[in-house]
Amino acid sequence: MVVSNHAWEEETRKTLALIQAELHDAKNEYEEAGENLSRLTREAETMELALQIHLQRTGKGQTVEKDMRELLASQRNHQERIKRIAEQNNGLLKVSTAANLLYNYQLIKSKTPMHAYRIVYGLLINMTEEGIFQKSAPGVFRLVNFLPILDIK
Repeated sequence: MVVSNHAWEEETRKTLALIQAELHDAKNEYEEAGENLSRLTREAETMELALQIHLQRTGKGQTVEKDMRELLASQRNHQERIKRIAEQNNGLLKVSTAANLLYNYQLIKSKTPMHAYRIVYGLLINMTEEGIFQKSAPGVFRLVNFLPILDIK
C-alpha cells in the first residue's frame, strides 16, 4: 500500500511539473502576443496617419475611411456597394478603385483582382444601360442624378 501511494505521489509530481512548465510557456506567449498587439496597433495608427497626411497634401479625396468596409458590407448586393463607393467619391467611380476596394475588403468572391475588375466592369455596363451610371472616360463612370453633399463650415 505504501509503495502504490509513493508511485501516485511521483506521478502527480511529474504531472504537476509538466503543467507548471506548460503554464509558464503559455504566460510567456501571452506576454509576447500582448507586445505584438501593442506594436502592431502603433504601426497601424502611424500608417493611417501617414496616409491621411498624404491624402491631404495631394488633395485627393479620402475614399478609404475607417468605416468604409462596414458601409459596403451592409449593402444588399454589389450594385448597391458600387453606388456607395461612387457616392463617397462625389459621384465619380473608377472601375479599378471599386474593384480594389471590394477585393481587398473581401466583399467580392474572386480569386484575383483582375477577375474582380471584370465583375465590377460588367456590373457598371449593366447599370449604365439601366441609366444609373454614365460612362465619362475609359474606366470612369459618373453616377446619374447625384447631388454632392456640400461640406459647409
